[in-house]
Order: sequence, then C-alpha cells, then structure tokens
Amino acid sequence: MNVVSEALVAATPTLRDVAARVGVSYASARAWRTGARIPRPKGHRRLAAVLRRQAEKLNNMADRVESESAVLRRERNAQLNLSDGFIADIL
Repeated sequence: MNVVSEALVAATPTLRDVAARVGVSYASARAWRTGARIPRPKGHRRLAAVLRRQAEKLNNMADRVESESAVLRRERNAQLNLSDGFIADIL
C-alpha cells in the first residue's frame, strides 16, 4: 500500500474500529454517536485517548504524504530538465 492509500485508510476509521480501540461494543459506540446514550467518565477518557492517538497518527501520515510529494516533485523536475536538454541537443 502506498503512503496516500495508507493515509486515506487512517483518516477514515469505521465506528467499529473506534469502538474496538475504545474497548466498547459497536452498539455502545453507535448509541453514543446517536445521542441515545452518554458514556460514563471512563468512556469519555478512553475515547479522548483514542482520538489523541488518531490525531498523532494522522499528523505523522500527513508528514509522510508531504515528504513523498517533495520527492515526486524533485523527480519530476529532474525528468523535465533531462527532457529539456535532450530537446536542445536535437535542435
């Protein structure tokens, strides 16, 4: 999987993924999301911790995507420079 694919997967966890990370059932997480139930303080703390880890992971992924973009830009510029020299040689 490439960096962009990994970043998009990381950016879009399912509610089942979040529930598993928090340590609650999918039904509980769904009830929290719809407002049918409110988590206990321990649930709030666990959810906050999961969200912080997710934010850190997304920040790291964003850094990797930017780095890959810079590498691709340098490679593209190098290819364009080679092409320009080749065309100049022909003319």
